[in-house]
Amino acid sequence: MFESHRNEYAAGLVEKGNHAEAVLHERNAEYSEGIQRLKHQAEAYVGSQNEDIATLRHELASVNAEMNSSSAGRDQLLEDEEEAACKSEVLSSELLMSRANSQHHEAEISLMQNTLKGRLAIFNSRNC
Repeated sequence: MFESHRNEYAAGLVEKGNHAEAVLHERNAEYSEGIQRLKHQAEAYVGSQNEDIATLRHELASVNAEMNSSSAGRDQLLEDEEEAACKSEVLSSELLMSRANSQHHEAEISLMQNTLKGRLAIFNSRNC
């Protein structure tokens, strides 16, 4: 009788152990499925973040290129403005020199006209 109780008790323990093992396997399968779901969600999220980062990098590169182009255009414009200012200064100097030469020539012509008028008056007075 003692042995039959012991066998029943052992059989009960084995049955409870088997049931516990089955419960553990079931829970392990549920947790494994949950972990796989979370892993897939995390991978999808990371993939989405990588796409966003790639898009932002592309946009940043595009903006940088545009800024560099704009900066180069601005530099070229400043260079053109400096060149135009230099040419304007040279032309202004040439204009002042031409004006001075013109006034000098006008003075010479006026002097020559006065001399010719004087000579003409002398010539006309002698011929009369």
